[in-house]
Amino acid sequence: MTAGTSTPGQLKNEIRKAMSDVGLNIPPDILSKCAAMAKNLSITPTQLAESWEAHSINRNISELTDVTFAGFRNDLLSDVESMAPSTVTSGAVHESSGLGKRHASGGPSQTPPPKQRRVEIKEEEVTPRVSVSPLKSKLSPVPPTPSSILKGANTPKYEERKNAGATVASYNPHSLTPLSSSSAPHIFYKHVEKCRFMFTTPQDRANALNKRLVEFGKRIQEVYDIKDMYDVEEDQEVALARLENVGVPRQEKVCCIGRICNEAHEGKLNRTSLLLEGSRHQSNGMRVNLDISPLLDANLETRSSFSLFPGQIVAVEGINASGRKLVAHKLCEGAAPPKAVLTAGEMKEFYKSEKEGMKIMTCAGPYTTMDNLEYNPLSDLLQQIREEQPDVVILTGPFVDIKHPLVQSGNVEIDVGEGNMSKIPHEALFAQRISALLEQLFEDEEGLGTQFVLVPHLDDAVAEFVYPQPPLSDRLPKGGKQLNLSSAEAIDFGSLGLHHIESANRQPGQSTTPKRIHCVPNPCTLRINEVTIGITSTDVLFHMNCDEANGNLPPGSRLARLTQHLIQQQSYYPLYPPPVSNARNSSVNLDLKQMEKWSMECQPDILIVPSKLTTFARKVLDTTVAINPGQLSRGTAGGTYAVMDVHPMKRSLWEGKEEDVEIDDGVQDRICVEIKRI
Repeated sequence: MTAGTSTPGQLKNEIRKAMSDVGLNIPPDILSKCAAMAKNLSITPTQLAESWEAHSINRNISELTDVTFAGFRNDLLSDVESMAPSTVTSGAVHESSGLGKRHASGGPSQTPPPKQRRVEIKEEEVTPRVSVSPLKSKLSPVPPTPSSILKGANTPKYEERKNAGATVASYNPHSLTPLSSSSAPHIFYKHVEKCRFMFTTPQDRANALNKRLVEFGKRIQEVYDIKDMYDVEEDQEVALARLENVGVPRQEKVCCIGRICNEAHEGKLNRTSLLLEGSRHQSNGMRVNLDISPLLDANLETRSSFSLFPGQIVAVEGINASGRKLVAHKLCEGAAPPKAVLTAGEMKEFYKSEKEGMKIMTCAGPYTTMDNLEYNPLSDLLQQIREEQPDVVILTGPFVDIKHPLVQSGNVEIDVGEGNMSKIPHEALFAQRISALLEQLFEDEEGLGTQFVLVPHLDDAVAEFVYPQPPLSDRLPKGGKQLNLSSAEAIDFGSLGLHHIESANRQPGQSTTPKRIHCVPNPCTLRINEVTIGITSTDVLFHMNCDEANGNLPPGSRLARLTQHLIQQQSYYPLYPPPVSNARNSSVNLDLKQMEKWSMECQPDILIVPSKLTTFARKVLDTTVAINPGQLSRGTAGGTYAVMDVHPMKRSLWEGKEEDVEIDDGVQDRICVEIKRI
């Protein structure tokens, strides 16, 4: 329904619902302005909401106020004017390019600069030196400069942010109180070695996709108790129809298991372009059209909610009379993995003495603003760590962002003395701005027991650009190499400098356990004492949100639904094919031969999914607390980070029981989460 065919009251309600679906609580005065704008431009509430979502991400703003409405209106008008009139009411309004306004968060806190292995890094104050030929290629644009990013008068500055420390989202269903840190926790995770990538043949990719479909299809069949075609008596009652191969014509209801595909080679998945693909062994890779109109018809009993995206493996109950089109009557969107098993004996190991629980902090990069390489947001985060002294801090990349203008230009320089400037590689920048700050933290805080978990990102200049990603590591062995350069003795080339952190403020011969730095792959599932945590630094929520077809969903369920897909598909990246790289998305270089390494073996207690979408902390699928901590910096403004307080289990739940008795840890009922502005 377009704006022109709705009454004013209906239009406002539809806009309010559409904006709520993309995470915006729109004020009444702004709602009236949006309704008038939608009516004048003849666009639907859904198009208006999609345009706002694109605008908010590109402009790094989270609220629609009188100040930000003007920029939103101008961008929307520009987009509508650039589109053909026939397409204005038939598709989503495209987002505009560029960075813009965002409400800044609070005043900066001061962090002492590192004393060791840190030299001054300088960047061009006006424009980085980039060699440009007279002929500019559209395929290889010159990277933007800090001055071009900051030329807007209203661009927020990190130093001018307000409401530092304010809570923007929380999860605390039982009104628990914050905790102090406890003794050093035990961190368990699989050690992953580097493997060869980019050597996967088309046959290997096809085999990996088919293997995933067959194995996960068996899991769905087991969870939903789907019987094979000839294993059921005629009069036997079953929850779902009998299992049939994709593409086999049947006049009665059958159940088919397959992968969702997009019939169009380009463009977003929609309700008319759905295909269901069967396995090679059972269905010979057959694809049939998937008709979901019965799920949308309010007059039929089959009406239900659904959410589909490319690569999703589902079970569909319906009728395929011709063998070419499956008319869906019911959808099963996956099957969650089993919970991790925890025994009473393990609880006795973790709770040898009365503990006060665990405090965990997590945040995601970038860790510096787009106008410099000073890493001020990271310095302020470390100041919060000094004050709160959490047990574990989980840092996800990018640490050295390849999208940063100065990193793109290759103009990262240091002063090697007497005004002489020398360019340094990306590893040296990481060592000078990340490792040095962490080392200084342990030098200043004697007895600090905080352990750091570092997760790489596909936008990291110091990590492999492949998914799954191996852990961060030195490019050269034994801590890199010091080159014979004047006044550059403090720079270890080819090293990230993380080895210095383990020895900071420790006497020679003193034990280096527990480890202070844990480098883990992306994605990974780790366990901190009894708490299982799943982590992926790739913005899979944003990727799925851009290529999802859904219907009949309750308002405000978008973020929980996207997160739920990861668990139900037992995968940290269930989307296939990944999105094409463009202004909104970064492409994901999937190594399908290593697909098992991004599978989710168990349902985690906590699932950390950093994203550009709205920050949130909420419970999904009964037992998992999903958290999007946001980014520590957004453009030139400050961002957010998350603090988790995990209270201890009651000793009566495991004390006095046999060691092999399984215990339900119930983390969702004894955790409180706060997402705060830096």
